[in-house]
Amino acid sequence: MRTTFAAVHQVKDASPTVKIISLAPEEKISFKAGQWIYIFADKGGEKIKRAYSVASHPDEPELRLCVKRVENGFMSNFLCDMTPGRRLEISQPFGTFILDEPGKDIIFIATGTGIAPFMSMLPELAMRRYGGHVTVIFGARTRDEVLYEKEINKMTASINLSFVPVLSREEWAGEKGHVQDAVKKYAKPGGEAYICGLVQMVTEVRQLLEGMGLDRKRIHFENYI
Repeated sequence: MRTTFAAVHQVKDASPTVKIISLAPEEKISFKAGQWIYIFADKGGEKIKRAYSVASHPDEPELRLCVKRVENGFMSNFLCDMTPGRRLEISQPFGTFILDEPGKDIIFIATGTGIAPFMSMLPELAMRRYGGHVTVIFGARTRDEVLYEKEINKMTASINLSFVPVLSREEWAGEKGHVQDAVKKYAKPGGEAYICGLVQMVTEVRQLLEGMGLDRKRIHFENYI
């Protein structure tokens, strides 16, 4: 596996438990929107690796990662505790969760840090001058766990885009429940769907979309473990 190194440029809070980590690679990393990289770390003399989706566009000079701090999770805490100037070993990009030739409408469905690849895909759609409608359904427990809201809403200037946060544990004026509830409301049979998040959610949403008549070939997904 080919690897290189990147310097940590910035670490900022995205929510109480999620950090956005900006990396400056020492050499150009070419990737497609939606792909992921391995991050390597030393754990008691053992070299370990974990996969993280790239949350920035391929044309940007930096790579951004969206990392949730997990209790007793070595890599997540290692990354969330990073400070600017630290050096990380990273891999070449991998993954087939990339934009297909878009259909009439696109729906992105994510929970938690599963929204990361869509933050690479959305500016890619803008660059392609995509003329259809894009719906981003994002599931979170509470309002302060909604990620990238300002960034996504800002993209409405260049894409026909709707952002639909869905909260499961807080009363508010927007959508309530789980992403599955919003999918029933916003998904269209003739569209293209991209799903990213934990396995159970991805499986349930895939089954739901197929039951609604969406072509299985138009349902793209990536499971987070």
